[in-house]
Amino acid sequence: ASRLVDTLQQLCKISPRFCVHSLATNLVSVDPPEKQNTCLESMMDLLQRPRFLRNSASLDQLLSLLETVVAPLSYLPRGAEEDDSVPQKELDAAAATSKEWTEIPPTVISQERLQSLCSILRMESCRESAFAKVNTVLRRLCRVESNRRHVLAELASVAHSLGEDAIRDLKGVKIRMHEAASQQKTTSDQSNPTKESPEKLSEPTSVESPGKMSSSVTFSTSTSELKLLRVLQTLQSMCADNTEEAQGKKDGVYVTEELIHLLRQLDFGALWDELSSCLKIVQVLEGVSTISDRSEKNPDEGEGQDEASAEGEAEVAGNKKLRNSSAGLLTRFLPSIEAFFVATASTTRPKDGDKSTGGHEASLDNIVGADRLIDFVGDNKILLNALVRNNPGLLDRGMRALVQVPR
Repeated sequence: ASRLVDTLQQLCKISPRFCVHSLATNLVSVDPPEKQNTCLESMMDLLQRPRFLRNSASLDQLLSLLETVVAPLSYLPRGAEEDDSVPQKELDAAAATSKEWTEIPPTVISQERLQSLCSILRMESCRESAFAKVNTVLRRLCRVESNRRHVLAELASVAHSLGEDAIRDLKGVKIRMHEAASQQKTTSDQSNPTKESPEKLSEPTSVESPGKMSSSVTFSTSTSELKLLRVLQTLQSMCADNTEEAQGKKDGVYVTEELIHLLRQLDFGALWDELSSCLKIVQVLEGVSTISDRSEKNPDEGEGQDEASAEGEAEVAGNKKLRNSSAGLLTRFLPSIEAFFVATASTTRPKDGDKSTGGHEASLDNIVGADRLIDFVGDNKILLNALVRNNPGLLDRGMRALVQVPR
């Protein structure tokens, strides 16, 4: 099987015409003719074989083949208005260089095969290279409108499943962090007695500074949260492909109504609530607040607090300081935080007919669904500032909404 896939890969690289034929015909005739699959469909059927599902090297090899075979689809026009005949001048220029124009068949793939392709994004064996190849294959197949509708539906289904997995992971992490926070509070109470004899007060006590406990609580980043971020980014880019506005607005927050509808159907509210709950405990472990502060906090409290200093000094929230701004405990939630900004910023867009706002900044009055975004930033601004200070490039990628939406 490996040699066969490698041979097909070499044929595709040597002869682009072989790729075109693979999109519309099969190498072997099958009776009856109506059950005959194209060569591309036969290749995609291999995605259901255990040999390729259980071996990441074989899976990468097959995905590389599919990526090459569907390459001609990238030349298909994006819209019906672009479906014009080739000018005679270009035909003559191609003939002069011994080249010829050929028609690329708009191959329609069944939903079952697209489901098998998209399901790879959930697999543990799906590495970064495999995800990039699946993403490329899907984008090229989406040049055919029938494929695009199914691809978006399957990606939404994958995102929903990954969101449920992420909720379970966050709940497990929250339990462990809550135990650490309770231990920190018990240690603090024992080291600061209210009434003790002078002899006991003179005895040295071991006092753990705020934020020290977080350095002892380390977690590996959940793969489900990272995969969810990638799938949401793929959905966002695909839904912006067919809009001229998205291509022209490099600085603004803009997505299509199609993506907004998908995100509302997915309803990640439970996931974002779980993320916010975890970040509250992170603030306790990092020394930003205490358990009693979180339970007695006034909703209006903290509006006048100073923002993070540019030199990377400790953040101040009341009398509490963030002492481990780059600790693994905080960065462990970065994929979920980025996924939150991708989904929430995608559902925020200028209202119809309002052109008064610039491309770099959007007025809150002209943003749809920005309430959760604003509340999240307000509740976790110290942690977010620490992440941005540690990695300023986040403002150009996943957390771009921080500079596009005014506070």
